[in-house]
Amino acid sequence: MPRKLRSNIASVAAVLIPLCLGPADLNATDSSVDEQLYTYSVCYKAKPGKLRELRTFLTETGSNLARAIIAESNQVAWGVSQAVIPFGEEAECDFMVARTYRGAPSELAASTDSSLKRAGIDRGEMSADFRSIARLVHTSLWRVVESVGEAEAGDFFTIDRMKVSAMADWIDLETKVFKPLQDQRAKDGRIKAWAAYQRVSPKGAALAYNAATINVVGSLDQIPSPGGYREAFAKVNPGLDIGAISKQVQEARSIVFSSVYQMLVRVGGR
Repeated sequence: MPRKLRSNIASVAAVLIPLCLGPADLNATDSSVDEQLYTYSVCYKAKPGKLRELRTFLTETGSNLARAIIAESNQVAWGVSQAVIPFGEEAECDFMVARTYRGAPSELAASTDSSLKRAGIDRGEMSADFRSIARLVHTSLWRVVESVGEAEAGDFFTIDRMKVSAMADWIDLETKVFKPLQDQRAKDGRIKAWAAYQRVSPKGAALAYNAATINVVGSLDQIPSPGGYREAFAKVNPGLDIGAISKQVQEARSIVFSSVYQMLVRVGGR
């Protein structure tokens, strides 16, 4: 196989083939890993003048291959989103690819040929050099702590990346206080979906952030303030003081930065 074509295939694999981690790496028991949801995110910047070309590759070729991989693995969902705020050079990622797995992400390199065949993609026809249109910024593996609803193509969402200093306390708050709250806000039509994530890899004290939450809405004008927060809190947490909870949250974590994305394509579902 020519060197350039091998490079193309390797680049496609970097977009669509998951990180290989076992239960020991995820610091969990076999049974919990089997049911736990994990999301592997890949952040890309387009090379100068290649934004449209990269968008087409990810939404068309990427989604077709994702459908094939989902059909033969424990990957249950795949999505690609484009940066909205900030946009351009200030955006950390022009595009973010997210792959969700039920259980520990599995090594799919051995099934790449069958996935390509299932998707109707011929290796020899992949002439575009992916590395000429995109730059890999970073990858992360996340454990889904809690979630409500699911995002759909066309939705907008805010990602709040945060530094959690008291992880156990933060997870307890997200599970016992904020999941019921966000579930009520979804029922009230204020949001479409919400999720909280713990960053599994990379990890370490030097990381700028080790957790994140997303809030999904149906239109960009809902981003500044979807509303209904205090009303929903009072309904699902009648015995709790919102001021005291806010203080606990501030002590457990601090938001590092926030950004807004629009989901372009979503394949599969949880």
